[in-house]
Amino acid sequence: MVTDVGHAQRVIRRTRDAETSGGVFTEIGLVTWRSLVKLTRTPVLLFFSLFMPLIWLVMFSQTFGTVFSSAASGGFSGAPLPYDYVAVLLPGITVMTAIQSASQSGFGMVADLESGFMDKFFVAPIRRGSVLAGKLLADGLRMAAQAGIILGIAAILTLFGWRIPFATGVVGAVLITLLAAAFGVAFSGLSNTVALRTKNTESTMMVSFS
Repeated sequence: MVTDVGHAQRVIRRTRDAETSGGVFTEIGLVTWRSLVKLTRTPVLLFFSLFMPLIWLVMFSQTFGTVFSSAASGGFSGAPLPYDYVAVLLPGITVMTAIQSASQSGFGMVADLESGFMDKFFVAPIRRGSVLAGKLLADGLRMAAQAGIILGIAAILTLFGWRIPFATGVVGAVLITLLAAAFGVAFSGLSNTVALRTKNTESTMMVSFS
């Protein structure tokens, strides 16, 4: 007797979905919570993901910022600059940090695949899409937290006399945070997709270098 494998898989998937008591949002929330708890157990990853961006912020804002401020005030020959250098540098560093960190998100997926942890998800009464959605949500929250930390440190440095202007105020800071989270989720999705398709660390690593 010929068995329709595709139909059998659809039946199993519908049965598994029906047995899920909490619904899709509960599943996503649980996977998100698991990813965040995993991050808190390795805080060194968050530290090193913020270390170099903060170095760039302090170094570039206090060196090139002085040069460009002289140009903006007409100190050099030519027309004054229509913008502030540091006002462009700060959101650029924030978004770049989110993209760089999110591009490495697939490493965790590869580790879960190699350790057999993902096999437990595949046999559990949980939608497979919820696993990826929960991980992306956790990455988005992590990117927003990183952006908030960078902007917060920049604000503290401003209070101590460092030249890091916030021309757009709180609204601009919130928009930068949301933009960093959005870019982070996009690149995290790309990294995790490559990880799921290849199940290979080297291939996933190429996403972070691209």
